[in-house]
Amino acid sequence: MVRSSTENQGESILGKIIYNQEKHGTTPTNLKPEDKIGFAFNTKDRIDLSLKCLPTIDQNGGFDMIWCDGSDTKEGQELPDKYVFKNVRLKGIFKNVKGGPDKAIQFSLKKLIDMGYDYCGLIENDILFEPGCFSKLKNIISLAYKDGVVVGAASVRNYRSRVLEFRDGYSINWNIGAGMILLSRKAAQLILDNYDDLYNFGRKLSLYYLKTFDVDLRKSSEPARYFIGKPASADFSYDMILYKNGLASISSVPSLVKDIGIDINERELVPVDSSMNNLGVIYKSESVFVIPWLYFNVFVLRIFWFFWKNIGRIKFMKKREKWLESFVRRKLRFRRGLKTF
Repeated sequence: MVRSSTENQGESILGKIIYNQEKHGTTPTNLKPEDKIGFAFNTKDRIDLSLKCLPTIDQNGGFDMIWCDGSDTKEGQELPDKYVFKNVRLKGIFKNVKGGPDKAIQFSLKKLIDMGYDYCGLIENDILFEPGCFSKLKNIISLAYKDGVVVGAASVRNYRSRVLEFRDGYSINWNIGAGMILLSRKAAQLILDNYDDLYNFGRKLSLYYLKTFDVDLRKSSEPARYFIGKPASADFSYDMILYKNGLASISSVPSLVKDIGIDINERELVPVDSSMNNLGVIYKSESVFVIPWLYFNVFVLRIFWFFWKNIGRIKFMKKREKWLESFVRRKLRFRRGLKTF
């Protein structure tokens, strides 16, 4: 039985999640046996990592996969043709996918949508999966469905600093990341349609989640890295786009993957373990003055970032470009050759 938003959720944000869904007219759906699930495996050289990652993907199976490669080396370019899967159904190899990680992600999602998949996933080549990950992924979608959550994104990769609330067997997240993510077809299309607007300062992310779910991400170690100096990478805002359209992001408790391409200790990333199950909301807001302060800081940072990145271009702009008019119209987000944020 799907729970109603009128139910008393106590300190949980579940009531706010469901209210947000009702406001946007979205309804929970569970995975169906006939749903087509496809993942894109994205690589650019780093063959040693790929050869460690691929067997852990293949031990799970039960889904289709396409391989999108942008390698520069001969060895990297040849690997997709040479590697033999036992369980994963490889449905296509696409080479010369250039332009950086964001372009590769956009290419992969568009290709999966065009191929007719109901759920479109991304896997990077620096992750090791535990056995049974795919079954667990489907299971947490079912758990969230029973709670009345409209799942737009799901993962078995999970870090404590990226969680809004720990529930029984899964968590509701403010960030999943592109390293391992499964998106509903609608969610994948939303991310593609809004990709140019996905570069945001940590303060803007914090402001959204504070206003919408009364959760203060400034207490998380990760968003604090992006408060000053630069915007967060695009995948930090995937989830915000989904919540703004009545969808939610969830991850497994515990996390079932291991990152081998980054130093998680250096980045202060704590993998979610079983002791965090049902822990509840961990970044609850405690001050009524936080929202006005964040509004002010977001405004100041946007102005500073615009002039810092574009001062040279503005100096030599021709009058016909009407940069000031465009500046106001796009709310400080330039597209015509200027840096976005």
